[in-house]
Amino acid sequence: MEQSDDLRKSILQKKADLTKLKSDKAQALQKVAEHNRIMVRTISPGGLHGLATTASAAPTVDNLFEAAKNQIRQNAQKAIDLVAAIAGLEQEIAHMEQQLYAADQLAKKKARQKVKRPKPIVKKAAEQVTVLFLAANALEDAPLQLDFEARAIQENIRKSEYRDAINFVTRWAAQPLDVLQAINETSPQVVHFSGHGSERDELVLQGDDGKPTLVRLEAIVQVMLSASDTIRLAFFNVCFSDDEAAAVVKYVEAAIGMKTQISDEAARVFAAQFYSALGFGKSLQNAFEQAKAALMLSGIPEQNTPLLYVKEGLDPAQLVLVKT
Repeated sequence: MEQSDDLRKSILQKKADLTKLKSDKAQALQKVAEHNRIMVRTISPGGLHGLATTASAAPTVDNLFEAAKNQIRQNAQKAIDLVAAIAGLEQEIAHMEQQLYAADQLAKKKARQKVKRPKPIVKKAAEQVTVLFLAANALEDAPLQLDFEARAIQENIRKSEYRDAINFVTRWAAQPLDVLQAINETSPQVVHFSGHGSERDELVLQGDDGKPTLVRLEAIVQVMLSASDTIRLAFFNVCFSDDEAAAVVKYVEAAIGMKTQISDEAARVFAAQFYSALGFGKSLQNAFEQAKAALMLSGIPEQNTPLLYVKEGLDPAQLVLVKT
């Protein structure tokens, strides 16, 4: 920064000097023109009378001519010297401005490096990944085939290349406190919520009395915060869960949520293919894209419903859960 300031001061001074040189050149050229007019008048008929009122006081024509000639020569040479000086100074200023630009760019680069946030630490793929499947079919008037979803996931994991690396654990009729209990028991890398969601950013779990109970977004985020040392992915396979997914990536590496309603069939097909791809050692990005492709291949027009979120600074194409 100090170097840039010094260069700016020097450039300003040089430009002031350049302005002075250009002014001097203009004056020299003006004098050349003036004395040139004098020469012309001394050799023109009646020109002498225009230069002096009395013959005795006026210089001779020859003296006037020689004097004007000398002035022209001197001022012309001065103008030539000034042109050379101006060209040299302009070149010097241009070089200094290039130096200033380079110094400014270097200063900006250093400033960006100072404020650049450290990249989050990406955990290496585990020898074995535990997927905690939390299911709650709490709405009697809108039952879901969650057992079909779990079966499809298990089947696709079983058929994957690295099936032994994925431990699929299920918890049914999940109540709010069951979530923490199950996380403490299994230390999962993936937490999968399957059931109902509300448009008010709530998960619908089972109450103690068997009736639905709503869990708000803040509680879900707190759960992720409390278990972020093990959880890498939160999968909300429930309707209207994109806000939940977006919120929890502050504490976990990635999350999947649904931006609107999702049908039973779409939820099953999407999840089954997603875990199949993970079982083949694919990245989160690749697994997510394969799951969307599975919906399209099955003729289910809901491929734009799932959304993938990742923690700031991470690339989902580089996040791999299953070690190959």
